[in-house]
Amino acid sequence: MQEAVYEGALTAAFSSSSGKALDWPAIRLTGRQVEQLGACRRTLIDEVVILAAEWERLCAQLKDIEDFEESAEGSVIRFGEVTALTMQLCANVHAIITCRHFYPSYVYTRVLSPVPMAQFFVALYPMGPDMLYLTAFLAIRANKPSTSKWTDTVTPKLRAEE
Repeated sequence: MQEAVYEGALTAAFSSSSGKALDWPAIRLTGRQVEQLGACRRTLIDEVVILAAEWERLCAQLKDIEDFEESAEGSVIRFGEVTALTMQLCANVHAIITCRHFYPSYVYTRVLSPVPMAQFFVALYPMGPDMLYLTAFLAIRANKPSTSKWTDTVTPKLRAEE
């Protein structure tokens, strides 16, 4: 199987806060690994965008609830509704965190073979491996949309479904 080598300076989209281009380490990846990394990135972004839209909807509902209502019969406290929405928000945040941690774990255990994974881990020492950064870099190298452009295309579709 033919291997592709991804190395060199990153584009302006990947610059440090100081404005200097960051160097990307040489990592040997097969074409299949590059495809799998791209698929993981797309799926992760899609799922996080959906979960973030749900989070926004739940927060808006929570803001719209009045703590209590006064009526002729007396005051009604909305404790049950607030508690239910708070529990839904907690579950949503947990789902986002789970999603954010599942995909790197999947890449490290199922996509990358030991040699590219070791190259990746060692080359990025002491900062540590960042799978999302790697997939974004590969997307730019393949002329795929950036993360912000990808989310901009997914978000309007979600808003239309509401």
